[in-house]
Amino acid sequence: MKNYLRYIFAAILFSSASLAQSLSPLKASGTSITDGKNPVILKGCNLGNWFIMETWMMHLYDEKIRDQYMFELTLENRFGPYEKNRLMDIFRANWITPRDFEIIKSFDMNCVRLPFYYQLLEDDSAPMRLKPDAFKWLDYAIDTAEKNGIYTILCLHGAAGAQSNMGHCGREDYNKFWSDPVYLKRTCWLWRQIAKKYKTRAAVAGFDLLNEPWGAPMQKQIQAYDAMYKAIRQVNSEQIIFIQGHESIKELGRPEDHNWQNIAYSLHRYPGIFDGGPPTRENQARFLKTYLPEINNEAKDLNVPFLMGEFNVLYTSAGGAEMMRRHFDHYEKYNWPATMWAYKIMTIPDEQRRGFWEMVTNKHRLPEIDLRTASLAEIENYLKSFACEYTIYEDLKNYLTQKQALAPLADPPPPPKPITKAPFNDRLTNWTASEISTAIPGGQKVYSDSRIDLYACGADIYLSNDQFRFIWQKLSGDCEISATLDELTFTHMFAKAGIMIRADLADDSVFSLFAVRPAGELEFICRHNKGEKVKTDGHLGHDFPDINLRLVRKGNTIESFHSKDQEPWQKFMTADLPKLPNDIYVGIFCLSHDNSQLAKSSFKNINILTTHSQLSEP
Repeated sequence: MKNYLRYIFAAILFSSASLAQSLSPLKASGTSITDGKNPVILKGCNLGNWFIMETWMMHLYDEKIRDQYMFELTLENRFGPYEKNRLMDIFRANWITPRDFEIIKSFDMNCVRLPFYYQLLEDDSAPMRLKPDAFKWLDYAIDTAEKNGIYTILCLHGAAGAQSNMGHCGREDYNKFWSDPVYLKRTCWLWRQIAKKYKTRAAVAGFDLLNEPWGAPMQKQIQAYDAMYKAIRQVNSEQIIFIQGHESIKELGRPEDHNWQNIAYSLHRYPGIFDGGPPTRENQARFLKTYLPEINNEAKDLNVPFLMGEFNVLYTSAGGAEMMRRHFDHYEKYNWPATMWAYKIMTIPDEQRRGFWEMVTNKHRLPEIDLRTASLAEIENYLKSFACEYTIYEDLKNYLTQKQALAPLADPPPPPKPITKAPFNDRLTNWTASEISTAIPGGQKVYSDSRIDLYACGADIYLSNDQFRFIWQKLSGDCEISATLDELTFTHMFAKAGIMIRADLADDSVFSLFAVRPAGELEFICRHNKGEKVKTDGHLGHDFPDINLRLVRKGNTIESFHSKDQEPWQKFMTADLPKLPNDIYVGIFCLSHDNSQLAKSSFKNINILTTHSQLSEP
């Protein structure tokens, strides 16, 4: 394997040597990024999951391996540090290869954002000391990109200590970057090494300081940004520094107020997915025609370039590939660089899909794996399988490469008025309704015991305390509940409705639920211990109506299943809840994720089975 990797690196270095400096150095000038004379429009994608893992992108769903930290720890505990490092090199050599940069170029792209984990360069066992081969993978990526006329933006996606609780920063639920000053010190040191290394590389467009650092207030983020900026500028004034806002870029302040030069501001926006509005063409039009001009005005006021660092339309219902072209067109109109998320994701071939995160995916089914039990050879084969034959998202490629302008989007209609009072509160017969810490009382329209429209408020079921409306029956022992959801009105992208098995009616109870969000995404959520933060897993789900959900309790185990219309059940996630008592609360629930209004959810085919003889097989 070492010889194979040496061959790859040597070949790339040799073939790219003659192309060194073939890309012009870029600078921030006013609100544009320029080559010193003219604006340069960077149009590209994110090479996610290459230098920092997001296990969902590998189609790896394991409750105990949810991030790169646990992925590597599992390998190291089983095989030792040498084999762990060798396996990680095999993974990186196969997730992205030289052909991928050729494919990216064929989409008429000229830029890749490279998310990376600090441990690519530095070990916790030897802080502030570069690994002997620290830069081999970044060198490989930059050289291969440059060979294809592609700029790179280096993004620290996972800092030492973890800058949020999210798994995509390398270690879920850690978030110690902000509480221990040593982690900022290490991060400044690391950026100084990177900036010194690539000072003369024109192919490196810039340094994206910290991805989605949502583990601290903005003022503390700005202080950290300033420290990292100064560390880089001690050794490098050449490359652009990208600094990310959260709600807006104006919260970062004017660059001159911080004495920042040669910088650009950035946001990540996913309208209809993680940002406002449902996954519809009308909502995309509202985003492009209303929200983007606001960002443009902010950038002009601040006199700073703007990068749309991550975005995606995802859903076919929202316009799919055509709408992605419209996004890129709008960003180009404003002279903004833009990098979509993401280039490559592993999926189940021939599975009915509602949308596309990716430009490429696997054409054939990949081997399934349990990293905790598979042999070394099986894991090695699994990691090599990522260099597979692709299915290319040809619709997206065609839209991004065609020269003909698209017809203008129609103006979107105004959004619907919010529901602030439940229009119904029918009496329940075999059910009981409970408000769990909600701000506005909800209600229900009851057609029968198995068909109910539920109106509900509630902030969320996500952290350590829940807010929702619950219609339940009290049961004992093994059981299952199933229901079909026909509608969930959009109050917020994280509104939810679904089925639940719960230990008690306290807002911090042990529970497991299976929910649908307004865009049709599925969420399996559980709390293992009273008062702790929940664990959650997602799925792209189905289009409304007729989304079927099912939870089965067998002892301490909860299994989840889903389907569409009359299709057979598909098993999703399983949770072990040893703290779940024999007597439980089982039912349907809804929450709006907005305490100023109610969401409406429409349930039918609500069914509960309670005895071993009744429990059905999936």
